[in-house]
Amino acid sequence: MEKRNKFVEFMTQSFGAVGKYILGKLVAGTIITVVAGLVLRMLGIKGAFWLGAVMGIGNLVPIFGVWVGILISTIVVLIQTIPEEPLLFLAVIGIGIVLQVLDEFVITPIVVGKAIDLKPIVIIAAVYIGGMLIPFWGLIIAVPVAAIIKIAYNVFIKKKEEPEKVERGEKQEKVDGGEV
Repeated sequence: MEKRNKFVEFMTQSFGAVGKYILGKLVAGTIITVVAGLVLRMLGIKGAFWLGAVMGIGNLVPIFGVWVGILISTIVVLIQTIPEEPLLFLAVIGIGIVLQVLDEFVITPIVVGKAIDLKPIVIIAAVYIGGMLIPFWGLIIAVPVAAIIKIAYNVFIKKKEEPEKVERGEKQEKVDGGEV
C-alpha cells in the first residue's frame, strides 16, 4: 500500500511540476513579448508588438525557437524598411540576440526555476544536456524531465532516508543524555 501511495504522490507532483513549467515558460514568453515589442516600438517599427509576440512565442521552444522568431521579425522589418532605413534590421537582430541571452541565462532560469523549484544552473545544464542527447526534443523536455527526476528522488529515496536520520538523532540524544 505504501508503494502505491508513493507512486500517487510522485505522479501528482510530476503533473504539477509540468504544469508549473508550462506556466513559467508562458510568463517568460510574455516578458520577451513585452520587452521586444516596446523596444521595437521605440525604434518606430510598424507592428512592433506583433513582432515581439513572434519572438515571445518562439521563446516557448528553448534556444531554437527564439532564433526562428528573430528570423521572422528580421524578414518583416527588412521588407518594411528597406527603402527608408535599410540597416534597421540589424537592430532587430541585436535586440533578438540580447533577449535570447537574457532569456536563456536570466529570465527562464529564474522564472521557471522558481515555478518548479530547480536552481537556475540546473535548468541551464538540463537544457544543454537535453539538447546534446536528443537535439530538438531534448531542448523541449529537458527541464520537465529534470524536475521529475528531482521529484522521484524526493519521493522514493530522500523520504526513505529521513526516518533513519531521525532514529539516529534519537539514539544520539539518549547517548548524550546519559541514557544508553
